[in-house]
Amino acid sequence: MSTAGNRINPLKLAYSLACSRFTQCQLPEIGLRITCLECGQSDINLGRISFLAIASPDCETLNKNEIIAFFQFLLYFHEMVKTNFKLKTEEIIANVRAAFDVAFPATSGFQAEVQEATDKTMQADFLCTIRTPSGHVWSIACEYVTLAEPRNVRLLAVELRNRFAHQAARETRQCIVCAPYISARSGEILREAGISYIDLAGNANIILENLYVHTHGNENPHRPKREKNLFATKSARVLRVLISRPDRLWGVEELAKVAKVSLGQVSNVRQALIAKEWAGLIGGRLILEKPRSLLNEWREKYRSMAEHTERAYTLQHLGKLDNASLQAAFKEAGKDHLILAGVTAANAIAPYLRQSTLTVYADRIGQKALHSFLCLEPAALGENVIIMMPKDEGVFQESIRINEDIWATSIAQTYLDLWQMNDRSREAAEFLLEQYNKNPSIANRDAADA
Repeated sequence: MSTAGNRINPLKLAYSLACSRFTQCQLPEIGLRITCLECGQSDINLGRISFLAIASPDCETLNKNEIIAFFQFLLYFHEMVKTNFKLKTEEIIANVRAAFDVAFPATSGFQAEVQEATDKTMQADFLCTIRTPSGHVWSIACEYVTLAEPRNVRLLAVELRNRFAHQAARETRQCIVCAPYISARSGEILREAGISYIDLAGNANIILENLYVHTHGNENPHRPKREKNLFATKSARVLRVLISRPDRLWGVEELAKVAKVSLGQVSNVRQALIAKEWAGLIGGRLILEKPRSLLNEWREKYRSMAEHTERAYTLQHLGKLDNASLQAAFKEAGKDHLILAGVTAANAIAPYLRQSTLTVYADRIGQKALHSFLCLEPAALGENVIIMMPKDEGVFQESIRINEDIWATSIAQTYLDLWQMNDRSREAAEFLLEQYNKNPSIANRDAADA
């Protein structure tokens, strides 16, 4: 349902709902203030609710008791699925019925019914029908999925829209997709398709006639303990290669060889990227389709690749990279052991910030070369050389040649390191991407591939 042209009225929840037995079902608290209709108190927290409103030309169409009862049902349903989402359909239905008995006691004037979906045109997991004292009927078809990745959700949305196209003329049954967790991207796909949803984290977008409930931003509290991290050290090697060569088609063996990881590692990353709709297949070969979306999520989960940082001082003037001693150090170490990083790398690729400090990634070989040629001294304060000892040699991958002997981190690695610093560095990170998109040749890899 579109809310365009309707009057949107903030919803105030009764104090009894927020402070009674329903507190065990509340969404994660973040300090949202809710005012009590009965007593006027406004010190109640009820989770990450960004928008909870009645969308109706007449805000009196649903009275507050009906709204509260419906929200009670959502909370009970949320708690029921949270503890029983691995149950069979008939067991889930039994739990939903029990939730209805508490949420809608006989004295409330509400009538609630739950049944397994047998209508072949619907094919939902189970059906819920709520009749309010004022005559409203909410007919809800609940479709439960265990994995709501964007790719799966997009296919499900098409399927559900086709199912509901056959019943639109004879009834107004609303479908709600239920899942352990629905990400922001998956939620966006469902909203675009006009399909309501609710998950175990408390994210929801539910439209029933003139009732609109929207909550978002809650993290997945049910992430499996052994869930593979797409941005883990070994996986990151694959991602750097893909981002550095976004237009290239990759076979599994080829990508594993270039990224220096196992075939299984590539297969896992490939599967995750396709599920998130960041990559696709052409003739069975992988291609990165949304590098920016991948980078955006990676930067939020990125942690510094520096296992140890050495701060030092040299009398050498390092304002320019043509310093003979500096170039000798890079030549001695080689690009697999010493490489420009952070702001220094960004300024060498696409100048934006002014910084006289030299920042590098270096292993023991690179560190030794810098000490030897630059005559480094320890510096507690006033350092002009920062040496980051990386956790993984992947930071040296996809390096960019600056001059004959000096190399810089890849576009992806440079962007991520800048993003972790401060606002000005983030501006430099965005400028770097902007310049790279305009002129990909700034990330010259010809020599790196040799």
